[in-house]
Amino acid sequence: MSVSEARKLTSGSQLVEGLAVSSDGRWLAFDSDRSGNQDVFKMELPDGEPIQLTTHAADDFVWAWTWDDAFITGHTFRHGARDPFVLAADGSSIEIIARDTVQARYPFLSPDGQRVVLDQEDHGVRQVFVRERRTDGSWGLPRQVTRDGGGGASWSPNGALMLFTNQPAGIATVSDTTGRETLVVGGSRPGDGVVSARWSPDGRSIVYKTLNDDGEQALWSVPTGGGTPRLLVRFDDPSRQWLRNEFATDGRRIYFVLSEHQSDVWVMELSYD
Repeated sequence: MSVSEARKLTSGSQLVEGLAVSSDGRWLAFDSDRSGNQDVFKMELPDGEPIQLTTHAADDFVWAWTWDDAFITGHTFRHGARDPFVLAADGSSIEIIARDTVQARYPFLSPDGQRVVLDQEDHGVRQVFVRERRTDGSWGLPRQVTRDGGGGASWSPNGALMLFTNQPAGIATVSDTTGRETLVVGGSRPGDGVVSARWSPDGRSIVYKTLNDDGEQALWSVPTGGGTPRLLVRFDDPSRQWLRNEFATDGRRIYFVLSEHQSDVWVMELSYD
């Protein structure tokens, strides 16, 4: 399928970066600066009006829905650095998972809500960490999962595995109980980099984005246990630029952000006095 077949869902002058779709395919969450700075919105699919969920003066960015569709996760700059949060799906409450100076981002809650996987930097290298809830409800200290780099992690629907990307290796899963890593997609050739990946809602496959040295981008699907990738979308329309790596899928549709550059002509009277 060509990206030329994609249909626009949002409109207006705005900047959208992160987005996520609920597992039931009913709601799309995204961040937008339509109200001034980056805030979290949600809209009922396919054509509902955006509902603003956050109104803080600092920027808030979307990463994922929880598997039960009760919360939206992301990161915020409310305290100066990137701090991960859990936001109620109706916007009624927000929980800051950690207030650190390590620029933690991309939090993803486990299905039972007791663990969160996220990105942090370790000596300048992006790594995957896990925090667990204490008995008092607070979040424990980060526990490092990867050693050779990784990011953009997410829990499988059954909570058994974490999926993450690692440049230039590709896509891997890791068990939180055994620590065993399994390579699902390796770099097929130099320059064909995997830049982001997501579980399908049933956990049987993984959807991922590639970007090569020539600037060509595509979305693929591969069985969770590995196998031959299947091409889903070719980004072959120069008028539809995909400048970010985020995307979301409900198993039937894929959502992503395309950039449209618009300009207007202005005039001023010149004075020669």
